[in-house]
Amino acid sequence: MANPLMHDSVWRSKQKYEDAEAHYQQLLAGTAKPVSAKDKKSGKSVGSSIKTEIAEARQQIQKVLNSGGSGGTSGDNSQVMRRVESLEKENTDLKKVVEDMKSLVQRLENRVTKLEGGSSAPSAQAPASNKPAPAPAEDEEDDDDIDLFGSDEDDEEADRIRQERLAAYAANKNNK
Repeated sequence: MANPLMHDSVWRSKQKYEDAEAHYQQLLAGTAKPVSAKDKKSGKSVGSSIKTEIAEARQQIQKVLNSGGSGGTSGDNSQVMRRVESLEKENTDLKKVVEDMKSLVQRLENRVTKLEGGSSAPSAQAPASNKPAPAPAEDEEDDDDIDLFGSDEDDEEADRIRQERLAAYAANKNNK
């Protein structure tokens, strides 16, 4: 057992490794500058590095404020504005179409009321107030001409064809 701490499961320098990992991730993200060996050894440079980071952050904030928005989204902002303008134009066009349709419907309603004889009563109230008149005899005869499920003439023709086929079958049977 040359090294008794070799099998020790306690991580004594955990904070040091976590700080190093955080610094490495900041380097990858581009938010931190590399620290030289000289800066690691001197305690004064750590405080000054925080001060420099704060100063850099302030400068970045000032740049963003002076540019009038976020630095990376200025191009996106113009695209959004163009899209909003096109949607507003489309909205006004659609409103105009709706107004045109409303006026057309109103004109058609006026025309229908004129053709009906100026009666503006709703159709639901008209049957309740008026008794239905009996249909004339001529209309009943016209209704008889329409047969939805078949015609008597078709049945007569089918019977005639069947009789002809039976007669032809009987004739063939007699010939044998």
